[in-house]
Amino acid sequence: MKVVIIDDDKSSGKALADLLETKYDMEVLGCALCGLDGLAMVNRYQPDVLFLDIQLPDVNGLDFLDKLSGFVHRRCQVVMYTAYDEYILTAFRKQAFDVLLKPINPQELDTIVRRLEKEAEKEAGKELVAEKEAEKKAEDLPRIFKEAFHIAKTGRKRGCESGRGWREECTRC
Repeated sequence: MKVVIIDDDKSSGKALADLLETKYDMEVLGCALCGLDGLAMVNRYQPDVLFLDIQLPDVNGLDFLDKLSGFVHRRCQVVMYTAYDEYILTAFRKQAFDVLLKPINPQELDTIVRRLEKEAEKEAGKELVAEKEAEKKAEDLPRIFKEAFHIAKTGRKRGCESGRGWREECTRC
């Protein structure tokens, strides 16, 4: 899973990044110290998971959460990451995936990562079902539309080495 961390406490962000990369199969793409830099990272990297501190120098993390959907192209799970437990209920009401309190409790982080992995598997299953449904619908289309569907899906054109163009019955290619 691809991760971005937004935390104004550089040492806390680094500690979390080190834990995620060494103990879990997560790739930390970047750590931002403020909301504006964090938003740029989210927009650029499109992470699967965002660990978001609530108390940032330029924006409240909960307000940031409200604006996030306009900058991600797909589902990004947000784990609010804070030392202040009074924000937990508000975080969940704003659709945060989970809350991790500072200092990090390793058992809590394990639980959150397991939940993230289960959610990622569920999303991957949904994508596979949608892809199969699209392929099934494509079977009913004329050959030219099938070719366009194949190009859109794979980024390459079907064809045979003889140069005679695409034919369904060609098994050499």
